Amino acid sequence: MVPQDAEDGGDQPDPRGRSRDPSRAEDGGRLREIIRAVNAREMWATYANHVARLFRGAPSLIETRGESWFAVLTMEPHTDVNQCVLVSGASAADAEHVLSLVTDADVPAVVSVASDADEGVTAALVRAEWEPGQLPEPLMWCQTKPTADTPPFAVSRVRDETDLRTAISIAAQGHAIDEAILGRVLARDPTHEDGVSTWLAWDGDEPISVAWLTHGDRTGVWSMMTPSAHRRRGAARAVLRTALAEAWLPSTQGAFLWASPAGRPLYESVGFEALDEPRVWVTPGSDTGLAIGQPA
Repeated sequence: MVPQDAEDGGDQPDPRGRSRDPSRAEDGGRLREIIRAVNAREMWATYANHVARLFRGAPSLIETRGESWFAVLTMEPHTDVNQCVLVSGASAADAEHVLSLVTDADVPAVVSVASDADEGVTAALVRAEWEPGQLPEPLMWCQTKPTADTPPFAVSRVRDETDLRTAISIAAQGHAIDEAILGRVLARDPTHEDGVSTWLAWDGDEPISVAWLTHGDRTGVWSMMTPSAHRRRGAARAVLRTALAEAWLPSTQGAFLWASPAGRPLYESVGFEALDEPRVWVTPGSDTGLAIGQPA
C-alpha cells in the first residue's frame, strides 16, 4: 500500500518559516516515485495470485510467472480471460518470453506493460504487431473501507447457482463475451467459502449490476458490470461500496483492481487511487482494453 508520506506534497514551507532546499524536495519526489513503483510491483504479484483464483474454473488454466512478469491463460477465445503483465524491471527478453507463451497457447490475450518499463519491452510488442490501447488502464488501490450504499438498490451476495448464472449473464453482456466462456471460467460453488464472492445489485426484482471479489489480506475487485440500459443510475457504485463494506475485515489491508478508462472515475469517487499507469497491448485484431469497469 502507499505510505502516507508518499501522498504528501513536494516543496512545502518549513513549519519554522524557513524554505526547504529545492534539491531535497526533488530527492523526495524521486523517493516517492520509487516507493510507488515498488508498491505497484508488489501489488501486481497479489493481482496474479487473485486472478488465478478467480479463473480456476477454467478447465485448461495455465498460470506461470517470472521475476518481472506473469501470465494467467484460461485458453478461452477472449482477451479479457487471458491476462499477462510485464511489471517494473521487465526486460525485452521477458517480453519475448510472454509473447511466446501467448503464441504457443494460440489465444487472444492482453499484456499490460508497467509505465516505467524498459523501451525494449515496448519494441518487442511493436515488432510482434500487438496493438496498444489508447489510454492507460491503471492498477488501483483503496486503503479505506467504504461505507455501504443506501437505497434505492438492494445489494446481496450470491448464495445459489441460479443467482450465479444471472451474475455471469450480466457480466457477459458487459464484456461482450460468450456467456458459455464466462460460465466455464467463473464456475464455482457459491454455497462454499472459497475465497471468491459474487455480488448483485437489484432494482426491485431485477438484477442490474454485478461484481466479483477475491478475498485475503487484500481484496480484489473484478468484472464490475452493468448493462447499458441501467448505467449512470448508481447501481455500479452501490454494488462496489456495499460488497467491499460487507467483505472488509479488521485484518483487511485494502482493495485493488485493474480499471478500464471508463470505470476509473467511479473507482476514484469511491477512494481508489492509481499505483501504476500501465499501457495495455492486445493480440492483433483483438478489441483493445479490459472491460473491467464502466460508468456508474
